[in-house]
Amino acid sequence: YCFIAGILDSPDMECQVVALDIFRGGKSTAKQPKDYHAMFNHDYFVKWFAKLLAELGDMGEANAYIG
Repeated sequence: YCFIAGILDSPDMECQVVALDIFRGGKSTAKQPKDYHAMFNHDYFVKWFAKLLAELGDMGEANAYIG
């Protein structure tokens, strides 16, 4: 497995994982780990980032630092 997620941290709240996506699948050869790089591309990242922003908006979070 491989994953991408955001971590929301603030002095006013407990740390939370947001916009978690877990990659399953990928290509592998005998005795080699699976390669997820082809699954994680620009188009995927743009969609994931939109999901992150929507999730933050649903939580009422504003002015979050994303780095």
